[in-house]
Amino acid sequence: MRLYYFVSANYGIENIIKRRLKVARLNDLNDPFDFMCVDMSDREIRRAFNKTLSDLSETKGVLCFSRAWDNPVLWSHYGDKHKGICLGIDVPDEMVIIVNYEPKRLQVDIRKDFNEGEIGEKMMRRVLATKFEDWQYEDEIRVFVDLKESDSKTGLYYKDFGEDLLLKEVIIGPKCHFSVSDLDNVLTKYDEEVKIIPSRLAFRSYKVIERKILIKKKIKRNT
Repeated sequence: MRLYYFVSANYGIENIIKRRLKVARLNDLNDPFDFMCVDMSDREIRRAFNKTLSDLSETKGVLCFSRAWDNPVLWSHYGDKHKGICLGIDVPDEMVIIVNYEPKRLQVDIRKDFNEGEIGEKMMRRVLATKFEDWQYEDEIRVFVDLKESDSKTGLYYKDFGEDLLLKEVIIGPKCHFSVSDLDNVLTKYDEEVKIIPSRLAFRSYKVIERKILIKKKIKRNT
């Protein structure tokens, strides 16, 4: 599945050069209701979910993508106000979790959804894929990954490009200061085909679209 990752220009270039994406910690996302999408009025449920989130945050992280790159709100919020770039990444279908958007918080049945005080797997899968309906504009797809060694300099976690994370496109934001040539130079060490797509604001709709010229180049490894 082709997914899209919005990022500021400088961090995006760094991602391309180092062939990796930053992994978000589960307890450090911008929505405080993430993984807390159930009715928490019961103390036992609150305790169980807080413990589960705390435990998961030690071993799991998440990569957050969108299905498309043409939404100007996404560029404003995550693409540095249209000055950033967007990376088109191919991810195996079996790894993705499609986010569902709900108007109300989920109801939990302690007898059915809990197992010896722990949240059942079926309920946990639903929780990991649920957000409040006002976030629908993100059209989010999630990929959960194991937290391995953190970066020695930043203390952050990263997921390296590979068979399950293939860079296929780089979309240059409408206000980005990087040119096609700049991106072409950064991609010179990539064997695989990567499209460089300059973008602009549409004239007749509220969308970000490709410019008329689409740059598509096969990059060969230097020998």
